[in-house]
Amino acid sequence: MAARRPDCRPRRERDGVSGTVRRSFGAAVAVHLISAVVFLALLAADLEGCDRGDGAWLALVSAIALDLVLAAAVLVTTITGQPGQRRAVLLGWAAGLIPALAGVLTAAVHLGESGTGCPI
Repeated sequence: MAARRPDCRPRRERDGVSGTVRRSFGAAVAVHLISAVVFLALLAADLEGCDRGDGAWLALVSAIALDLVLAAAVLVTTITGQPGQRRAVLLGWAAGLIPALAGVLTAAVHLGESGTGCPI
């Protein structure tokens, strides 16, 4: 019996659509985790504002802006690196948005409970 030849195709071609979705989801979650760490670091830095709530909102808005910039750059890089797999890449990124939105909404609700703004 002859030995099977190893599959020498690149990994992205061997894995097919499900592998592309998994890798795209992983990239999306990694970008969102980086933004979450930046949010926590800015929150711990106690940014200036009229009160503590203003600094926390600034930290959240800054982390969201960073997330948008990083996500756009990584998404464009991923799509151009996966020719013919555009739908799979977008599906992975869409799935990665679910935990990110849950985290942002949780933070916004928590920050909304603390009063912010300058006294008049």
